Amino acid sequence: MSSPADYDTPAVKTSLPPHKKGKLLQKYRHEWEEAYPCLNSVSEELYKANCKACRRTFSVSHGGLSDIKQHASGEQHSRNARSQKTQSVVSQFFMTETSQAEIDSVTAAEITGIPHSKA
Repeated sequence: MSSPADYDTPAVKTSLPPHKKGKLLQKYRHEWEEAYPCLNSVSEELYKANCKACRRTFSVSHGGLSDIKQHASGEQHSRNARSQKTQSVVSQFFMTETSQAEIDSVTAAEITGIPHSKA
């Protein structure tokens, strides 16, 4: 036979730890390229950015824009960005499109040894 006192005692709570919400990962946003032109996205990597100045890929999944700011404020990035500004673009050393008439004129002048003039 059970007494009423047996029913009044609080039951032992076997509570489970509260369910933690999963951290949302930050995806790369193309709008960041306006403020940071040295950035571009990494194909098939939604959570990474590529720095063209450093030639380095880094994650933006944790902090998003703050990850980019942290990378941009780094000493290595600053040094790479400065040197990139002072370097010449390789394409300026190649000939631009020229007309066939100009090419023929130069060829004829080289063969005959007569200086040519551009038309």
